[in-house]
Amino acid sequence: PPPPPLILTRRRPPRSTHHVCRRQRQMCIRDREDASAVPLGAPCRVEVDVVAGGAGVIWLEVSAPCSGGEVITVAQDGLSVEWALDRNGRLSADLPALTVATVLQVQFAGGLSETVAVTLPEIKDLTRVALIWDGPKVLGLHALEGGAGYGDAGHIHAEAPGRMDTSGTMGFLMQVGDGSGRMAEVYTRPAGQGPTRFLAEADVSSESCERIITATASQSDQFAGVMSRTLRLTMPSCDNLGDIVSVTTLFRNLRMAAR
Repeated sequence: PPPPPLILTRRRPPRSTHHVCRRQRQMCIRDREDASAVPLGAPCRVEVDVVAGGAGVIWLEVSAPCSGGEVITVAQDGLSVEWALDRNGRLSADLPALTVATVLQVQFAGGLSETVAVTLPEIKDLTRVALIWDGPKVLGLHALEGGAGYGDAGHIHAEAPGRMDTSGTMGFLMQVGDGSGRMAEVYTRPAGQGPTRFLAEADVSSESCERIITATASQSDQFAGVMSRTLRLTMPSCDNLGDIVSVTTLFRNLRMAAR
């Protein structure tokens, strides 16, 4: 079993000057499934479409005209997040998959649930780690690649997320969910690229101080499965605003051996 989390508190350094790379969509349409059983033309017809894209990322399209503004849950093995539909009941989102054969369940507040399946063979050549929490962004996932230190070029985090490209040696980070409910940050790196060390950080703010933050860490394993563990983080008092709480053993360090 993994060791218990080691929790440290430190002062926030000056904001990183790392260049923030823009994510570049690399979509290759392979599969598309319509999850609706309501006849065409029905005013409240719900449609859920998925497209398998490059880098093990799923393009998700939801249309629910009678559910404008509703918060929906999108769940797969090891990762469950939430988005708010726009006023027309639509959502377009990128979602990193954690397994080769991914089954997505889209759940609506009224009890309706749609399930779609998509296959992404390239997942077996990737290692993926997710940090999931409830509510707006309070946590951050940090990956230190190949012995990199904090702030070095191999330090992947929200302000330096890297490029969504699995043809090289570097990893990248994606934020999933829009803050309407459960959110996640997901790190991806090609297999066989050396060790990566992980940590999670939480800012001590007026919104987070003296709270208990519950998070889930999910990690794909060498057999393309998912392992998860739960963290309960007790935040310091509000006298410590501006500090950062670091969880340094939230994840197992990954060797990312080639399969």
